[in-house]
Amino acid sequence: MSESPRTSKLAILGRFGLLGWSIGVTLFHAAAALGVAVTIGPFILGAVLGIGLLVLFVWAVVRLVGFVLFGNDPQYQEFINTGGDPYLDFLPPPFNTDADAQRLGVLNEPEHLYLNNGNRQSCHCPFCNEVVWEISPGDFNGLVICWNCSQTFSPYSSWESDLEVPT
Repeated sequence: MSESPRTSKLAILGRFGLLGWSIGVTLFHAAAALGVAVTIGPFILGAVLGIGLLVLFVWAVVRLVGFVLFGNDPQYQEFINTGGDPYLDFLPPPFNTDADAQRLGVLNEPEHLYLNNGNRQSCHCPFCNEVVWEISPGDFNGLVICWNCSQTFSPYSSWESDLEVPT
């Protein structure tokens, strides 16, 4: 498997910090508008820092438990070696905005550098309207995976048809 296109761990942890900081500052300013900023400010700061430390603690515990339970499992080792993280890869947006295929490391997102390649055909995802490049006719039983929203669909059927789209 080639290098994984997952969002970096630092970026995900940075999003936690940014969200905590913005909530803390908002609460601090709201308290200041009410005239209680001096008394409640340290509590808000403590709560934001406490939640940040809790996130780091839970991340460390999940990594440790994963190593203890699955340390000898070759699939788990491959998941870790390709950049997977048992805690950060399964966080919801806005913290981790990767598609499911990227999170699991099953498929890598294409580079989209072959726009003029005559061997590839493009279509639009009916769910998010992203341009999706078909690998070759017949791969995945004629189904295409959208790298933006992780939906699977058939590029050969119309969006308005009665055909159920597998997900």
